[in-house]
Amino acid sequence: MSRDLLAVTNSEADYESFCQILRDSEKPFNEIRRGKLNRSSKNKRQAKTKDLVILDLTEMGLSEHEIINKVKEFDPKVPLILVNGEFSLESAVRLIKAGATDLIKKAELQSRLVDSVEEIFSKKLDFEKQLKISDLNRDLEEVLNNYIINCLPGIFFVIERSGQIISVNNRFREKFRYEPGGDNHYTNFVSEEDFQAAVESFDTTLKYSENEVELYLKTKDEGEVPYLLSGITTTVKNKMILVGTGVNIKDRKEAERKLKYEQSFTDKALDSLPGLFYVLDEDMNYVRVNQSFIDLLGYSWEEIQDMNPLDFYFEDDHERIANAIKEAFEEGSASISARVKTKSGEHPYFYLTGSYFSQDGSNYILGTGVDITQQVNLEGLLKQAQRMAKIGAWEYDLVDETISWTEVTRSILEVEDDFIPDLETGIDFYVGESKDKISRALERAIEFGKPYDLELKVKTGKGNIKWVRTIGEPSFRGSECVRLHGSFQDITDKKQSEEKIRKSLKEKEILLMEVHHRVKNNLALVSGLMQLQAYQADEESVYKYLNDNQSRIKSIALIHDQLYQNHDFTYIRLDKQTSRLMKHISDSINDGKEIEVNSDLEEIEVNINQAVPYSLIVNEIIANTYKHAFEEKDKGCITVSLFRENDHINLIFEDDGVGLPRDMDLDDPKSLGMTLIKTLSDQIKGTVSFEATGNGTRVSLQFEKDDRLRGSSSTLI
Repeated sequence: MSRDLLAVTNSEADYESFCQILRDSEKPFNEIRRGKLNRSSKNKRQAKTKDLVILDLTEMGLSEHEIINKVKEFDPKVPLILVNGEFSLESAVRLIKAGATDLIKKAELQSRLVDSVEEIFSKKLDFEKQLKISDLNRDLEEVLNNYIINCLPGIFFVIERSGQIISVNNRFREKFRYEPGGDNHYTNFVSEEDFQAAVESFDTTLKYSENEVELYLKTKDEGEVPYLLSGITTTVKNKMILVGTGVNIKDRKEAERKLKYEQSFTDKALDSLPGLFYVLDEDMNYVRVNQSFIDLLGYSWEEIQDMNPLDFYFEDDHERIANAIKEAFEEGSASISARVKTKSGEHPYFYLTGSYFSQDGSNYILGTGVDITQQVNLEGLLKQAQRMAKIGAWEYDLVDETISWTEVTRSILEVEDDFIPDLETGIDFYVGESKDKISRALERAIEFGKPYDLELKVKTGKGNIKWVRTIGEPSFRGSECVRLHGSFQDITDKKQSEEKIRKSLKEKEILLMEVHHRVKNNLALVSGLMQLQAYQADEESVYKYLNDNQSRIKSIALIHDQLYQNHDFTYIRLDKQTSRLMKHISDSINDGKEIEVNSDLEEIEVNINQAVPYSLIVNEIIANTYKHAFEEKDKGCITVSLFRENDHINLIFEDDGVGLPRDMDLDDPKSLGMTLIKTLSDQIKGTVSFEATGNGTRVSLQFEKDDRLRGSSSTLI
């Protein structure tokens, strides 16, 4: 802080006295300059750039009124000390009000001058600090506000009542054609479709002080983009303004669209299920059912929402149903068979399952139900048939150590009626692994009370091998097992039937192989017909279209041929398919030019649902390369790479041909081939890029392998 003083006095002696007093104090004063005062002189110029003024009035002979006027002439921002012989109380008050900082009597000059000057400088320093801090805070607040506004993730704007945008942040300037001082009416930035909605929203905000709306805005580079706009009104200097922010919701809109599609897809999938589907919460409320649930049981969704799960079952089954629901929540899953009461009065049997899951802190059961009425009826008939067939039974009394067999059991094991078995001879009827299994099952039943139900091989008394189903149930008296009993059923026919089924499946595999073979041949026939038609076409364009489609059909036929050759009806080797496609197209299109083909193809398998679109994409790329890349050349080179990187499959075609046409745009394809490439790559969730390399063209295809089967591959075309 500077300490420049101005001593205004007409006495040289008094000036020297002021200087001496201040210098003796050893305080840091930069400069003590002298000034003179006349009745008619103006003093603001004298006080300019000085930090303190000492005005000596002792020899001026001025009246009090004149003194007050002189005081007022000095800069009020510069502290002023008045020195005089005497000051009356009334005079002192008026001088202080006029602008004097302190009053010192001449006789007290020695004792008071230094302290007065120091006190003034001290207060001035504090004042300057506060002033600087205040200015700094205001500057900092303005900078901070601007920083916050410009760091907002979205746009910021201020609109007058007239609709003119008067202030925006940097992001607004980046995204929109905002010209300071120009016509920046808010409707200029809104799409034509949303014009009326924007006007209504603006009026609503002015009326209710706040509002939120979704509008499409016209951006500089991205066209019309959806924004979520929020605005409030406030008053600044008696002038109403609207302060608003906006967030780009393009991604959210796309996500919502996809979510709606997925929701619609899920709804249709669930509604197409032939059985029951439901979601049950912990309060025993149905939160979701499929259309089959409504159709089969006859209740509307509104009625179902007001019903308890037990309302669908007979009272005799309530305890079982409640225990099954409890088990699903506690153990993770449960299943049960029960009769269900429909609205029409029918009582079909359903096999019901439930699995626990948690979502957003809430617990649910996801359940399914399959109508097993016919199966239950058949089981009733089967049980009757079993009684008529006298399925065998057996009993082992551990107390008496005796074993009893029924007549049917003896008949199954082909022993004499007087055969008396014991535990050892009974176990000896089982052969191979079956003997070990029955021994362990008996031990667990006796020691731990574990029942068993096994299908095992036995060798009868006549040496015949049979399959039997043996069921054992232990009975305890206290902690001691005293009895084992169970059933014994000949299931040889069943096992033979299962073997027939396995053979039948093998036959179906052969049949499927034949189907692929015939499909391949039929496609080859169609391809040949198209090729024949192409040769007979008079117009070049017709020939071209027929030939192109013939090649596409051939690419699909090659897949079926590979399935047939490999005896694998699920997976296709992309490396083999790529090589065969390249050879096929080279033989079909190459018009005598020397085209060298270098390939580095990694062995990769995908399912048929990805193989078909992949083959069609490769067909289009290779055909396009042979047709256009070497139009002005007699020789050329094509390099093909197929490899896996992490979870992605990558295919790269490179040629040293004439390069890409200038007007090529994959996002706006002009030809069928490019349209197919874009559409098919989207279907396998892949990306395709075309790049000019300087010596030709590079085409890259990348997609993620997906082993999930989604139905017939034809649905992808």
